[in-house]
Amino acid sequence: MMNENSEQEQVLRRLEDHKHALAKALEDHKAQLSQSLEKRQFESEKLLAVWRAVFDFGQITLRTVIVANGAGAIAILAYLGNVAKNGPSPIPNSAAMHYLGAAAGLFALGVAAGFVAAILAYLSQYHVVRVAHETGQKAIPGTRWERQAALISVFVGLGTFLTGVCLAIWAYVFS
Repeated sequence: MMNENSEQEQVLRRLEDHKHALAKALEDHKAQLSQSLEKRQFESEKLLAVWRAVFDFGQITLRTVIVANGAGAIAILAYLGNVAKNGPSPIPNSAAMHYLGAAAGLFALGVAAGFVAAILAYLSQYHVVRVAHETGQKAIPGTRWERQAALISVFVGLGTFLTGVCLAIWAYVFS
């Protein structure tokens, strides 16, 4: 009987030890999963921060092109309105008016280029997200034509702004 009790105690002790070992293994596994999850979350947050920064810089660029060209067009229109309102005051010569008209046209073209760039950037991002959603893979920006055309359109908008400013200065200097 004593032998049986001692065997039962040993079995219970081993069972209890095994139970503690399993509980420890479970806790270790939970800790490992938690660390893995935290690492993946950190990597995802880093990636999202980079994407947000890229999108923010893109939005700032598009807004700058549109606002700068729009402000240039408004400035020329305000100047011409002021000249027309003051009646008998000296009106700029015909060559200066042509330069101002060309500058205003370039500013309008720059606003349009910024608008086109915004649409193309949207289409490019839409495609990236759509492909990532359909395939279940990470969204990787590609080199689709929309993205390249949007970049070209931004540079066209910048070029029209700089050329419009030069024409407006030329008209002012030689009026």
